[in-house]
Amino acid sequence: MKDVTVVMAHGGWADGSSWARVIQGLAEHGIRAIAAPLPLTELADDVAALNRTIERVSGPIVLAAHAYVGAVVGLARPKTVKALVYANSFAPPPTAKPLLSYASAPIRIPTPRR
Repeated sequence: MKDVTVVMAHGGWADGSSWARVIQGLAEHGIRAIAAPLPLTELADDVAALNRTIERVSGPIVLAAHAYVGAVVGLARPKTVKALVYANSFAPPPTAKPLLSYASAPIRIPTPRR
C-alpha cells in the first residue's frame, strides 16, 4: 500500500481542506494522500481539474470521492487509477452518463421514526 497515492476529491460544498484529517491519518500509516482542488464551476471543469491532479502523481492511485464528485471520478479514467472509493457519493452504473443518472435517480425522503 505504500506505493499507492490516495487522491481525494471534495464534494460540492467543500474544498480540499475537508480531507485534512484523513490525509493526516493516512500519513501516520505511511500512506501518501493529497486533495485535488476542484473549481466546482461545471462538471467538465471539475473532471479536467481532477485529471490534472492525477497526471502530477506518479505510480498507482486510489481515487476517493465525496458526494457530487462521485460523478466526476466516474469520468476521470487515467490508467494510473487502480481503485475508486465513494464516500457518501453517487456511484453511477458503468454505462450511465452521470448527470442523466442523477436526474433519473429515485428521490427517497426518509420517514421519521417515532
